[in-house]
Amino acid sequence: MTGIDQVRRDLLKIYQAGIEGVNGRCAVSAHLETHPLTGNWSVIAIGKAAQAMAQGAADVLGDRLSGGLVISKTGHLDPRWLASSVFLGV
Repeated sequence: MTGIDQVRRDLLKIYQAGIEGVNGRCAVSAHLETHPLTGNWSVIAIGKAAQAMAQGAADVLGDRLSGGLVISKTGHLDPRWLASSVFLGV
């Protein structure tokens, strides 16, 4: 392995970590896993990453998620996901 190959691998790892760090689904689920909630919850998510953030909450809360509202720009919500979830999308 040459030095430039190692540099490329390192840069790719850094880039991937940065992308994962701003992923709404990963960020919300990681936060909820380290700050557990009890009881049933409703979720409101707003913005272009609203669906990803709502999915992160759903991943952790599971059956404790009673519903939610997801508001995003046109074209940023997957209607198939909305239809199969407890969320109302706007």
